[in-house]
Amino acid sequence: MIKKALGATLCVLLVVAATGCAKLQSGDSFAGLDLTAEGMDGTHYNGKNWGIYLLWIPLITGDTDNPNGFLAMSFLTDNVNVDAVGEMIADAAAADGATALEDLGSGVSGFPVLFPPILFYRSVGMSANGVQ
Repeated sequence: MIKKALGATLCVLLVVAATGCAKLQSGDSFAGLDLTAEGMDGTHYNGKNWGIYLLWIPLITGDTDNPNGFLAMSFLTDNVNVDAVGEMIADAAAADGATALEDLGSGVSGFPVLFPPILFYRSVGMSANGVQ
């Protein structure tokens, strides 16, 4: 029974991970409103990365160098941290011509996937406004 549950859980995790673990979205249309109080033109960025860990060892994490890509995964690389997601957002903002990031916000979450808790899901999300 436990072997079947473990096998089913791992299959689901692999299928979900195959869709890519790192996501980056941007938007610059806010019903004609300025993005900042100073009236600066810009774009809002939202990035998220998640991974599966065996205790503290990263097994599968998102590839922050290739967000939104199919099979954009990294193995045994810890990309689920604020620095990696922040760099993903900063690279996208710089490519769009932004010279600064404002109003950064981030969050980290995680929980055990199985009991006993040896597999863990960990997630980092960040948002920022890229301004010119």
